Amino acid sequence: MQTSSGCSKSVGVVLKSSDFDRFDELNPFTQMASNPAGTRVHRCVQKLKGKKGINPYAVCQASTGQSYRTGKKL
Repeated sequence: MQTSSGCSKSVGVVLKSSDFDRFDELNPFTQMASNPAGTRVHRCVQKLKGKKGINPYAVCQASTGQSYRTGKKL
């Protein structure tokens, strides 16, 4: 679809009401946000959060060898 200035106009996607009921299931970002509570990497991050000048996620992943997102071995 062209506008009078020649630029293309974006067209949105129409979702059904049943899609909204399954939004968390369809959204890939909600699945990524799992927090492996109780793992070594999680406990390490909780101890280091709030310290200035460091990235607790990077430090703890490197020291424990676990992924913060999954808790599994890197």
